[in-house]
Amino acid sequence: MGFKEIPPVPSVDDLVDIVFKRASKRAKQLKARKKKGRVKESELLRTGIVRDMLITRLDKIVASFPTVDELNVFYKKLVSEFIGIVELKKSLAAVRWARVKINNLFKQINAQMKRVDDSSKLRELRRSFYGRVVSILNQIKEKLLFLENARKRFKGFPTIKALPTVAITGFPNVGKSTLLGKLSESRPKVAAYPFTTKGIMVGYIKVNEQKIQLLDTPGTLNRPNKMNDIEKYAWLAMKYVADKIIYIFDPTEPYSFEEQVNLYRRIAELKKEMLVYVSKCDLISEEKRKQFFKAIEKALGSDACKIYFEEKLKKLASVLSEVKK
Repeated sequence: MGFKEIPPVPSVDDLVDIVFKRASKRAKQLKARKKKGRVKESELLRTGIVRDMLITRLDKIVASFPTVDELNVFYKKLVSEFIGIVELKKSLAAVRWARVKINNLFKQINAQMKRVDDSSKLRELRRSFYGRVVSILNQIKEKLLFLENARKRFKGFPTIKALPTVAITGFPNVGKSTLLGKLSESRPKVAAYPFTTKGIMVGYIKVNEQKIQLLDTPGTLNRPNKMNDIEKYAWLAMKYVADKIIYIFDPTEPYSFEEQVNLYRRIAELKKEMLVYVSKCDLISEEKRKQFFKAIEKALGSDACKIYFEEKLKKLASVLSEVKK
């Protein structure tokens, strides 16, 4: 099951409402068929249904979440940063605890009910079982709420495959999504304002029989100690997933050339192979483009021995085919 398929985690109130109503309905159906001498059978049926339904639902909650220790390093970092590994494990353990407690309680009450024939005593035992079940569930109330919030976080995680991977990065609104769309069949949302990309967009390109995964990382600002969630997504993808990084310079944006160079250098500290792409060249004159390229070469030296732009997209795609996982 993928992250996006994790079903909603019910609240305690929802669990109690669904399970107790189902048990009551089944008991009424039994009474309608067998009107006399069936109180004991009815009460045993109700407690059994409550136990079975709760165990099934609690087991489903635990099984629907991934085992953190089996995740790759990227997803582990996402869980650590946005959910909390320790709290996730504790919450799932609490659900398992409740499952065991309810099952053991049922065995205890069920054994007592089988030894009793008095209708009032049977109803008393069943009500006691109900009350203690609710008490157990209330002890994991906050854990269920945490798991539901965790589910929503998991749903937002990108689906990234174990393929040779290239991350496209740079300041917000420099043309990362546009480049992704040109290189692959992805159709990302593009707009003229920062942080249009709210998560990691994924596209694929096939060159010389080599399938390459392209990650359009959310725009990042050069502020390592004040990154928002979007920027953290970008940084983790570059650090733990990317085999190569395309860094986009934009000669038209409000981010100064110096800011763009500084961000390039910070990302280069990840020790990944860097490719330089200059976007929006059609919006500036030929003379300004040449000056901008020279400025990049001067600032980056040998790191910028090859600069790509739209007219060299085929060459860029060819270079990407050399990426190895």
